[in-house]
Amino acid sequence: MSHALSDPTDVMVPPRFISRVEDFLQRRRMEFTILVENVGDLIQPQAQCSLDFSDSAFYNCYHTMQEIEDWMDGLAALYSELVSKVPVSTTFEGKTVSALKFVEDYGIDGDVTQIVDFYDIYIVPVLNKDGYEFTWTDDRMWRKNRNLNDGAACRGVDLNRNWDVCFGGDGANRLKCSEVYHGERALSEPETSGMDLFARGLQESQGVHVFIDFHSYGQYWMWPWGYATGLDPTPDVAMQEAGCMAATEALTSVYGTAYTTHASAEMYAAAGATEDWAYYTLGAKYSYIVELRPDNDIVGFLLPDRWIEPTGVETFEGVKALLLYTKDDADPVAKSVVVLWISQLLYKLRYAVFRITPKTELGKKFVAELAESEGLGQHLDFWRMSHTLSDPTDVMVPPRFIGWVEDFLKRRKMEFTILIEEWMDGFSALNAHLVSKVTVCTTFEGKTVSGVKISSGEGKPAVIFQGGIHAREWISPATMMNFARRFVEDYGMDGDVKQIVDFYDIYIVPVLNKDGYEFTWTDDRMWRKNRNTNKGATCMGVDLNRNWDVGFGGPGANGLKCSYLYHGEAALSEPETSGMDVFARGLQESQGVHVFIDFHSYGLYWLWPWGYDTCLPPTPDAVMQEEGCMAATEALTSVYGTAYKTHASAEMYAAAGATEDWAYHTLGAKYSYIVELRPEDDNVGFLLPDSQIEPTGEETFEGVKALLLYTKEDPNPIAQKVVELPQKQC
Repeated sequence: MSHALSDPTDVMVPPRFISRVEDFLQRRRMEFTILVENVGDLIQPQAQCSLDFSDSAFYNCYHTMQEIEDWMDGLAALYSELVSKVPVSTTFEGKTVSALKFVEDYGIDGDVTQIVDFYDIYIVPVLNKDGYEFTWTDDRMWRKNRNLNDGAACRGVDLNRNWDVCFGGDGANRLKCSEVYHGERALSEPETSGMDLFARGLQESQGVHVFIDFHSYGQYWMWPWGYATGLDPTPDVAMQEAGCMAATEALTSVYGTAYTTHASAEMYAAAGATEDWAYYTLGAKYSYIVELRPDNDIVGFLLPDRWIEPTGVETFEGVKALLLYTKDDADPVAKSVVVLWISQLLYKLRYAVFRITPKTELGKKFVAELAESEGLGQHLDFWRMSHTLSDPTDVMVPPRFIGWVEDFLKRRKMEFTILIEEWMDGFSALNAHLVSKVTVCTTFEGKTVSGVKISSGEGKPAVIFQGGIHAREWISPATMMNFARRFVEDYGMDGDVKQIVDFYDIYIVPVLNKDGYEFTWTDDRMWRKNRNTNKGATCMGVDLNRNWDVGFGGPGANGLKCSYLYHGEAALSEPETSGMDVFARGLQESQGVHVFIDFHSYGLYWLWPWGYDTCLPPTPDAVMQEEGCMAATEALTSVYGTAYKTHASAEMYAAAGATEDWAYHTLGAKYSYIVELRPEDDNVGFLLPDSQIEPTGEETFEGVKALLLYTKEDPNPIAQKVVELPQKQC
């Protein structure tokens, strides 16, 4: 892929799509050349190759998997004092993946002797054994493993998107036919989960100082982070870069081969890749991904046999220089990255983070037992593991396992603390003078949907902020949580906030679609609907923002259960919407609801009713609704210059059965809006980077604050009664 302007992208195209790709590029006046007319011409039959591994010619050929296995067995037998063969994992097809703990030049090369006397070196020639064999028998250009993917049309998982650091993020794909399909979940594949278990064992027993994952092609030597662009450097970046320079300078000195060096994501983001896993999970300070020869020319993955030996010779010199450098590091274990995903953690409202501190070797074994426990270990997210006694392990635990983990640790008399409890409970307890937790409804799967009420006294008009009705729109819950924090922290310090909180009771529901939201964390990041089973239909879920009782079933909604816009069997058929309806009507009757805002992403829109049809007259309150909107968006834009589009909702598109019409018509919330947060309309879409959470929350809070200062001065803040919905005008 292109890394900069004028940097080329190379793509292999199947025969049936060649003319379509040419036409696509020509119509867009893109400069291109066809480097290889027929890739098959480059795939030459293997030359006759020596199978005697004591013969140097053996190392100048590509070898089948069986030949590699025979080589490992032979080396282990011939050099039994220096070499042993150890099992690493099992593949999807049940083959054993092995490693060699060895070095051949020991005793001849002084530098190698130093290295082997200092390190135990483990070499895993082929992790993806099934895929490698397939490239010999069927498809030379195969990339993934050979997972059947539950009978899908396309096989295989990209093992280098399946590790457990920011799994499912940038540069990975949830579509099973993609070359970068990340799998059903982190470490779902036997190859990666087995390697993880093997390497964690080394980490606990020996410590892992260096981890290098070798690929081709491009001639890059890269260190973490790789899972996203725009990240701060690792805490160990200076040493990682220095080690990389030592390696590449030695490598280049052999044949002049030039390598590009930088953090991995500077080439492209690749979430769930090896270098981040090895650094973050194993504590390997010197974790690298290396793209070997060729550079960026036409042979690509089909490197000729004649380049095998020089590639091996120069790369060995680079590795040797790196290990001479790292062995003199007085502190070779990676610095702790305790809260790599702290911003993401806050979204998981009911998850807890346990810090476990083993004091004895038995305690370390208990931690390992917890990680490997059948039926539970796969659900635990280990942020870091103990390297030494008194070095803590941090593990994030799903709500249904919190009690089990507490019991496990207490029965073994393990010292632990819970760093982050359920956010709303903790937030409410910490700010009891202003905050209480309220129950809103129950989801289809039986989970309780909660909100927080921010109030300095009872009986005031209600404001409702709702988030997370569409599961994949993660910036919405994050923004709701920012609002809650700001209203509480700024009360007593910001005069405007004090005015607002003293005038209104503010209800914040961070995630209405709790089932769907949790599903985006565990299974499908792009899931939108709730998790209704739809009475045994092949497709699950109802779009909750087409299920309200104003204009139900009209334009912009769909009666097909497999549609992303499926409106459900009837208006308010879903427990989430019907429960919210009952909750909000209760507030309407007891307090009155003046303001209701439903937060979504993306697009940068602030919209008022009507939204259920494009042919309707303005609402009776359109002038005041627009003025409130202008007050909000002008204040919002003043923070970072973010420009919002403002108009009646249906001017964007009709969406019958949506929240803003229900809140206006049913609740009488005069100031009812739907807000589409960042980004605007660019390629990140629903996958807004963590770096934009804070500015989104900050600017939107200023908008909300300005709106509420405006609405509280309205002497008649209840919507004009709309007995019948307006007639279409076109």
